[in-house]
Amino acid sequence: MFLVSAPCHLYSQEVNIVIESGLAAFKMSDLKTMNEMVVKSLPFDVRITEDYPDYYYYKPSLTFTLGKSLSVGAVLYYQSTGSRVSRSDYSGEYLFDSRIRALSPAVLVCVFHSANKFRIGFTNETGVNFSKLQLNEHIEIYTQSEDNKASFVSTNLYYTPSVNLSYLLLNCRLGISAGYMFDIKKGSLSNTESKRITLELADDKDAYADWTGFRLGLSLSYNLLLSARK
Repeated sequence: MFLVSAPCHLYSQEVNIVIESGLAAFKMSDLKTMNEMVVKSLPFDVRITEDYPDYYYYKPSLTFTLGKSLSVGAVLYYQSTGSRVSRSDYSGEYLFDSRIRALSPAVLVCVFHSANKFRIGFTNETGVNFSKLQLNEHIEIYTQSEDNKASFVSTNLYYTPSVNLSYLLLNCRLGISAGYMFDIKKGSLSNTESKRITLELADDKDAYADWTGFRLGLSLSYNLLLSARK
């Protein structure tokens, strides 16, 4: 009886709820080019005051530890960023705002090594970025104003390798991770009112959302099986 139960005791399965948040960088080359095109197209001087800066991401997940060095899981990823082109003076105001966000379901596989309360792991994560881009243009001259709005959506396939280090504290595990997201297959940004209309740059080149960039995060995980055993 002891021989049968010993492996289960030594390498018991974990079911973890993980909450991760951190800072993300974004490439967004096409959307930055779009801002430059807006600046050049206007008959008055404007400035790019924000240009898709680094911003926070949020990533809850559910992971299952199999054996002593492997875990798999499901992830739901949220990230966003944006830009602004603007000018304001006594005669009026001009704004061109862009806000883009992505909701991304994914799966992960992590190979890890534990030493006392520490655990170091190497994670491969693959998922789909469902992006939505909202463009808002506002121009106001004295008492007259005009607003133009448009929305676009796209679907990208991404891959993120990362390394993470965690420490077991009471019933929770505190972690830090560093990774790099690659948008490995990008879809055109299509208008939400007509899928045949896509966001285009010069020479009729389609524009793409590109979430490629570094990811630095902090995480907190809790093993649900610890509660079940009490």
